[in-house]
Amino acid sequence: MIDLCERAGLSSPMFRQEGGQFVQVLWRPEQGGTRMDLDQESVEILRACMTEKSMIELLTVVGREKPHQVQ
Repeated sequence: MIDLCERAGLSSPMFRQEGGQFVQVLWRPEQGGTRMDLDQESVEILRACMTEKSMIELLTVVGREKPHQVQ
């Protein structure tokens, strides 16, 4: 993975262990322009993420229904 990132001209990935889980962070290439503002829904989700929440709890925060179960 490190070699692939280097060949693509990207920063090396970050690796860490968090709460018993292995986490790998991959960096995307820079894209032109940066959006500096967030919509209200994004702000509400970020505030809710200050404490651990399930996806269903986050969907409730912004008034959406839970996703349909795939069978």
